[in-house]
Amino acid sequence: MILITGAIDSRLRARAAHTGIRTILEKPLSDDALRDSIYDALGRAS
Repeated sequence: MILITGAIDSRLRARAAHTGIRTILEKPLSDDALRDSIYDALGRAS
C-alpha cells in the first residue's frame, strides 16, 4: 500500500508500518515519485 500525506512524522511512520503500508509519500509529490511507487508496489504484489 501507498500512503500520501501532507506531513510525515514518527508516529505516522509507526502506524503505517503496523498496518502494512510500505511507502509513504509527502505532498506535494512529483508524478515520477508516484509512478515509481505504484510500479514498486505492483512488483511486490506479483
